Amino acid sequence: MRTLGSVVAETISRESWDGTETVSDVLFVDMGSATGPVVTRVADRLRSKGWHTTGSDLPKWEAMRLSGNAELEVSINAMGDYIWDDMQDPQMGDVVRSVRQRFAPQNVAVVVITQSR
Repeated sequence: MRTLGSVVAETISRESWDGTETVSDVLFVDMGSATGPVVTRVADRLRSKGWHTTGSDLPKWEAMRLSGNAELEVSINAMGDYIWDDMQDPQMGDVVRSVRQRFAPQNVAVVVITQSR
């Protein structure tokens, strides 16, 4: 995942739902100013490595799984459209605000990596 672009920040996200906690690694990846939506650019790179799309609302987000590994899922989100819950995860809010201040949002993808256990 770190070879997708320049990782400018990272954090861990913890979400609770119905008594189950999900822990995800979250990478903020600066893809530079190349043409095309940032989500598509990241997804194209992952597709070339054997990932396939499981859902999307382009150009806002795309979900992918690695072929042969049903437990590993990635959600690619455009920085400008990324939404988080400050009440549930205040650390995420701090990281998002910092990245939005320092980098051009149209060039940054939020890559959420979740492994089911």
